[in-house]
Amino acid sequence: MFSFHSFQPGSFRPDRLRVVRRIAFSLFGLLCLSTALLFTGCSTDDGGGGGVGLNSNLIGKWLYTNEFGTDGYTIDAKKVTYISDWYPLAGTIKQIENFTDSAGVIIIQLDAGYGDYGYPQGTFIGIYFKNLNPGVSVQMGTAWAEGGAEEPTLNAAMAAFTLGNEGTYMAAYGTYLWTTD
Repeated sequence: MFSFHSFQPGSFRPDRLRVVRRIAFSLFGLLCLSTALLFTGCSTDDGGGGGVGLNSNLIGKWLYTNEFGTDGYTIDAKKVTYISDWYPLAGTIKQIENFTDSAGVIIIQLDAGYGDYGYPQGTFIGIYFKNLNPGVSVQMGTAWAEGGAEEPTLNAAMAAFTLGNEGTYMAAYGTYLWTTD
């Protein structure tokens, strides 16, 4: 008859039992850790927002040109830059609120101060977008309010720049065309 030495009576001596218990506890611990990481995930966020929730169709360069000049937005996974001769600004994406697949607001923390236009460095501002037609056009605008639309904290910005407050901060949108420049 076929048999294994380890299954014979008396084969589990106390020293072997200790080793088996250590292995079992180690495997159980590894299983618990793996399960925890599976459900919580590992964050690689460096504090830059990482573009979490950013509609990938917004990534790129969007320009508007008329007889007065050109302005536009350059958007990547972590940063938004507003290109303008009058008041350029740039910031790190901290929060994205998608109202629909084609509309929402991107909240950025300003990388530099734009004092002439009321945007101090480190404050938060919302950039609204709507009517996104991927690879073609989008209507966008930076939030504006008399006395300044910037908020001192991310929580304040998240409370301010919402769909319900769109009319408070957005008097007009510009229509920007997607470009490969």
